[in-house]
Amino acid sequence: NYLLNIGPGPDGSFDDTAYSRLKDIGRWMKVNGEAIYGTRMHIVFGEGDGVRYTSSKDGKTKYIFLFKEPSGSMALDKLQLPKNAKLTLLGSKAKLKYNATAQGTSIIFPANASKGLEYVYVIKVD
Repeated sequence: NYLLNIGPGPDGSFDDTAYSRLKDIGRWMKVNGEAIYGTRMHIVFGEGDGVRYTSSKDGKTKYIFLFKEPSGSMALDKLQLPKNAKLTLLGSKAKLKYNATAQGTSIIFPANASKGLEYVYVIKVD
């Protein structure tokens, strides 16, 4: 309740804002829940303030959480991807391209890849 800033009023009812907030969380979890449930921290927790990682229990699937809307390209210094990796922005039909760099990986986002998505953007790496 404290983290979501949701709690009942003196009469036991919830403010309309609480219902709106819970609906937003539910919509986001419907799209991105696989990156949360049943995952573990990846070898590296994240990069800077805007990127976090998780991976599946077996380590075969990785998830990249972006706290800013992705556009253009993005360099990730702490993530090396194999040549045959498949990157998908959850909730989007856009296929992402990437290049290996000396420092890590550069991900290229097509225009409007995140259209209709909001809050935190999640890339699935298979």
